[in-house]
Amino acid sequence: MKYLAFRIWKYRGIAKELIINLENNSLVPLVGINECGKTTILQAIFAFDSVNDNEYDGSHLIDTLNLYHTSDNSHPYVGADIQVTRPELVTHYSKS
Repeated sequence: MKYLAFRIWKYRGIAKELIINLENNSLVPLVGINECGKTTILQAIFAFDSVNDNEYDGSHLIDTLNLYHTSDNSHPYVGADIQVTRPELVTHYSKS
């Protein structure tokens, strides 16, 4: 399985939809001033690896309320575009 992109919207301090494109197999640096959302972005992406969540103990999956836009009642969204190869599907379903 390969991650092609991450989509984050209304998760904590991220108000507008943020798309992080990984299709070109390049590095994606997160650079910004203090309190601009770098850690929030990483915590949202980390939701896809909750098995190895030793640092946050799942708290980043519970406390998702966007405190900056309280008038909108829609839920936060963290998603990913993935690519799964046929051998991965065959391996996964043949074990069941």
